[in-house]
Amino acid sequence: MNLEDVRSKVEVLEANRDQIRRLREMSAADFGGDTVYLDSALHRLQTSVQALLDIAAYVVGALGRPAPRTSGDLVRLLEDEGCIGADEAERYRRMVAFRNRVVHLYNRIDAGMVYAILRDHAEDLERFREALVAVIARNPDT
Repeated sequence: MNLEDVRSKVEVLEANRDQIRRLREMSAADFGGDTVYLDSALHRLQTSVQALLDIAAYVVGALGRPAPRTSGDLVRLLEDEGCIGADEAERYRRMVAFRNRVVHLYNRIDAGMVYAILRDHAEDLERFREALVAVIARNPDT
């Protein structure tokens, strides 16, 4: 992965952010009333988390750290390097767990839970993006 790849992942995040914002503005009843909204939310959240993990893998590699075994290990390495704090790391690990649930336990997704994530945790996606971009900006040789 190179900086151009990182830029394309950021573009995915920006497009997803706009759609997630629209979904967040819906009432819970409207959101739950049509599975198209749930499908859109799941796709946007899943691809946002994956884009963040891809950027995180780039950052970890650029910092000279060995490739982690799991996505959760990426978050731990970022915390170990001081790129994110412990509270943020815990939130981002929960993101990874949610992404894993969408991918592997897709038949056990509750629309109410997804709506709560949209409403209460969508900003975490932006915070993680900002933290990763800040590390890249501080290390321009990467």
